[in-house]
This record gives sequence, C-alpha cells and structure tokens, in this order.
Amino acid sequence: MSDGRELTGSYGTWRGQEWELWSHAPEDGTLTVVQDGGESPGADWEHLVYPNRFARTPDRFYKTVDAAEVSDVHNAHATARLGNAKVQILGRTRKAAWACRLSITCRRQRFMRLRRNGGSNPMTAILPSPGSNRIN
Repeated sequence: MSDGRELTGSYGTWRGQEWELWSHAPEDGTLTVVQDGGESPGADWEHLVYPNRFARTPDRFYKTVDAAEVSDVHNAHATARLGNAKVQILGRTRKAAWACRLSITCRRQRFMRLRRNGGSNPMTAILPSPGSNRIN
C-alpha cells in the first residue's frame, strides 16, 4: 500500500483499491481479497473471527474474485534488525507493539531474551522462525 501500511504479505489492486491477498498465486483462476477489521466491505463478503489472533484484529472479511480482475499483484517482506537478529515484521498489535518473527532459528536463551526485551524496543513481540516449533 502506498501509504506505508504494507508489511509482510501479498497485495493487489481490485476495482481500483489495493487489498491484501491470501496468496499471490491464483488458484483455479481466482484470488481472495482480504480486509482485516472494520465493517464488512459488502453483503457478499465472508466473515471469519479469530479470537486469539496475534498482531491483528480478530475479524477478517474475504471475497474470492476472478484473478483477471486483480492487477499489480506483489509480495512485500518487511524486515528489521534487533541487535544482531534479523526479524520479519508482521504487523502491530492493538497495544502498538511491533509483531515480528525471527528470520532464523536461534538458541533458546537468545530467543527468550529477544522475546522478553524486544531487542532495544520493549514494545516488540517476537515469534519463532517460520516452520519451526522449537528453538535450538
């Protein structure tokens, strides 16, 4: 999004407005446009509620559309460094903390220190590296 709100995710333009997408790759000739929070964009949009969702509103509205109607499809990957650790920025929590995910697996002690302190920013929440349920 040109206003700087675009963090890690897939995005595209549908009917003159930029939307988040569930995926940048069409499936069966369709893409799914997404809106987190707020009011439903229309009566024909589906609504999901994730009560314990990390760093996003629990409400998600989505609509499957013809992929040919979506232009400028792209991915964004926002990253930062907390000390020597590279993190992927996912979004912000309701309390304005940055929601981050470690880009690599690290030692448990370092992960817990980063998670506790948020690097130099105590308002940062950190998750383990993607696809990893464990910390070395």
